[in-house]
Order: sequence, then structure tokens, then C-alpha cells
Amino acid sequence: MSHVLPLILALFCLACAPRARVQGVLLSDDQGRLELVEPEGKSTRVHLTPTSAALTALEECTVAVTGPKLGRGVWARDWEVLTAADGSAPFVGRLELRGSNILLHDRQTGSMLMLSPESAAPLAPFNGDIIMVIGFVEGPNLIRVMGWRVLEDLP
Repeated sequence: MSHVLPLILALFCLACAPRARVQGVLLSDDQGRLELVEPEGKSTRVHLTPTSAALTALEECTVAVTGPKLGRGVWARDWEVLTAADGSAPFVGRLELRGSNILLHDRQTGSMLMLSPESAAPLAPFNGDIIMVIGFVEGPNLIRVMGWRVLEDLP
């Protein structure tokens, strides 16, 4: 019983913590802990949750993390990629193969984007994974892929 009380107290504090949106460049330290470095130079520790595991693959990207804030840390319940490491605005979402089409369910806009077949061919093995695509709009809901990064693999 003595081990249960601190756990219940910690969960209660986390549930009652104020919700915050923190944005900055995501970096990891020597132990692999994630930190957001805000434009003013302030550093905030990012604690991962099951819905934010993809953040581990976004080092050097500018992201916005939303969740309960306790002390110098934020528990990442939701996240958004603002800029990729190269400064471009990426498309992030779950990849889906439909016939010969490669589609991306974009988290940022909530829309379904089709990736240009010739530029997206290397992405075919990542069906179902969360991918960050760097590219440009070629036509209505059509993206030419210039670069990509797998953020979360299916188990």
C-alpha cells in the first residue's frame, strides 16, 4: 500500500497540471532525453507519452508540444511539426497505399494528400507508418517528395 499512494498522488498532480503549448527546436542530450529550446533560449524537458513517441525522430525540427506542464517539463499529449530541420514546412502523417497511389493522412491539415508516384516510390515499404515528407505542392492535393523521414514504425 505504501507504494500505491505516491503513484496515485503523482497521477493526480499530472491530471490537475495546467495545460501548456510549448514550441521550439527539439534536441536530445547525451542520455537521450528530449528538450525543447524556445526562441528565447529557455529549455523545457519533454516527457513522452504513447501518443508522442514519434517525437524521438524529430531532432533539430521546430515543433509545438501540448500537454500538462509540471516544473520545467511538459508531458507531450499532442504535437505538431512547424518546420523541418532544413527550415521547410513538412507534411506529417500516416502513409497509406491504395492500389498504385501513395497517400498521406496529413496531421497538420487533416486532409488526404497524394504523393507524386515517381518521387514517392521509395516510401512504398512504409505503408501504415508515420512519415515526415519534405516536398512541394505540384497540383491539387498532390505533393512531390524531395525528402522524407520515418517517425514511427508499425510494430
